Amino acid sequence: MPVGQVSLFAYLRERQSGKLFAILLAIFDSRAAAVDSYTPFIAHDTATPFASTSLGGDPRYASRSPYSSPYTGVAWTGLRFFRGHISQAQFRTIVADINAYCREHPTARFCNADPSTGMAFSAEPLNYEITDFGVLHEVFPGGPHGNLSMGIHVYELGAWNAR
Repeated sequence: MPVGQVSLFAYLRERQSGKLFAILLAIFDSRAAAVDSYTPFIAHDTATPFASTSLGGDPRYASRSPYSSPYTGVAWTGLRFFRGHISQAQFRTIVADINAYCREHPTARFCNADPSTGMAFSAEPLNYEITDFGVLHEVFPGGPHGNLSMGIHVYELGAWNAR
């Protein structure tokens, strides 16, 4: 079965160490119709550790704006508005979970611990800056005969930092 995914993403750089991690807010996955829930998780794509969650699901890592469309697996036509919020408490949870992942995978890129703290990443949200932000659109064939066609239209994309 072919797979189509769309997520909002941000790469965050810890200012002192220069190390990166990413946050993904899933807004569409064609497999979602067959899956009852999207459990937030931490993983590593061989380049960067990342936290992934759906927009509007479990609020562990992010919350959906009341004006936003939720994560779905059902295709649509027309325009939809998506917005997520990550509070400082949610950000600290993301960092704590990434640090836990890195303790289990210390040789993964950016997972080496700071000798003075024993953690890969600082828990302080103000120690980070967003280096990249955008929309991630991925399509996988899902087998030798898998075909999928998707299109997305993006406008007024932005990331805001409120303290």
